[in-house]
Amino acid sequence: MLYTGIGSRETPQHILALMTEIAKVLDHVGYTLRSGGADGADTAFALGSSRHEIYIPWKNFNKVVDGIYTGNVEEGMILAAEIHPAWHRCSYGAKKLHSRNTFQILGPNPISQPIKTDFVVCYTKNAEIIGGTATAIKLAIKNDIPVFNLGMFDHYQDFTGEYENLDELIMKEFELFMQQFK
Repeated sequence: MLYTGIGSRETPQHILALMTEIAKVLDHVGYTLRSGGADGADTAFALGSSRHEIYIPWKNFNKVVDGIYTGNVEEGMILAAEIHPAWHRCSYGAKKLHSRNTFQILGPNPISQPIKTDFVVCYTKNAEIIGGTATAIKLAIKNDIPVFNLGMFDHYQDFTGEYENLDELIMKEFELFMQQFK
């Protein structure tokens, strides 16, 4: 059982805390986390997980001790190039980052031996498909993998004013989302 936990480096603090709690719940029921070792969302998920595959774009990325650096960057780049709207403008380092995102969704051999994640839990502002997370989200959608984007709750902040109520709502919605995997 695999899930991908990813998102923006600018994820709000209360969502980071929820990500860690979600990771603990999923860890408890036997899921393995796939993530990418970046600050923010990736780190929050990793904090709550004892079983994980942390794919890194190069050795010593972000000082991730147990990161998986796969030399199979080319397969990831082929997939990322099909998805990224301006691939030709990306630096080699950016291309490696996007390549790493494909491993989070389809495993270390995303073309030759894909192993799909069961679902994605992520955060992007207002649930928009933006930033580096967009590559992973688009690849998940392309492969019919469900995506639960915590950013879809951003607009609720205007009405609640209290994070406790919002966090409770998010966790209830996440529980409903998880019903499809039982």
